[in-house]
Amino acid sequence: MPVGFAEGLSFDHTRTNWTGDGPRPLSWTMWYPAVDSANETLATEHPIFRLHPIAPDAALKNAGKPHPLVLLSHGSSDVTFGLVINRLRSARQHVLLWCHIRHPDHRSVRS
Repeated sequence: MPVGFAEGLSFDHTRTNWTGDGPRPLSWTMWYPAVDSANETLATEHPIFRLHPIAPDAALKNAGKPHPLVLLSHGSSDVTFGLVINRLRSARQHVLLWCHIRHPDHRSVRS
């Protein structure tokens, strides 16, 4: 079962950023069940995926149906990919969509 992976940046225009000069940014990553025809690859820009393939920006399997969504915070002392194995397993089983929101104070340059 292919696992889709997407990253993005959204903006909350109802709140200001931390310097008060623009909208608050919201950086996110998502793991989800992808269509069976999705092309998985080992994404070398994310070290954890050198062992676990993903299908970048693949179409969502059963896109017309509702899917559960889990929002996960890595907290102030962890990184985005710290619990990636759980996300991959869940997405492969069509159980969950994982959406991870990055905090402004995350400890790694590219978590």
